Amino acid sequence: MELSDKVALVTGSTGGIGAETARLMAAAGAEVVVSGRNAERGAATVRSITDTGGKARFVAADLTDPAALRCLAEAAGPVDILVNNAAIFPGRRPWTRNSTRSTRASRRTSAPRTSSPRRWFPR
Repeated sequence: MELSDKVALVTGSTGGIGAETARLMAAAGAEVVVSGRNAERGAATVRSITDTGGKARFVAADLTDPAALRCLAEAAGPVDILVNNAAIFPGRRPWTRNSTRSTRASRRTSAPRTSSPRRWFPR
């Protein structure tokens, strides 16, 4: 994959999958905008990219704040590639269990009424 002359914004790229995605895009030639909440970790990601000859810069942003999101867009400038790695789950944590009642409701609304795949595909 050749990404020369491309600008990539990777949200949540101060660690983990986001940081590795940023490094891979830089290795492919993109200029990477590293974004996250922690400036020290962002600087470490940028350093890991620039130490290997890549181009990167850090823009701090907490994507739970709409004003910070607007500032990120302005600071990043035009981008060719957006990797939305940062995620929030409003109202509930993803690891909490559903109640039995909501699980049953989910099964009723999402499960097909028939076990035959023929019904899913018209002839």
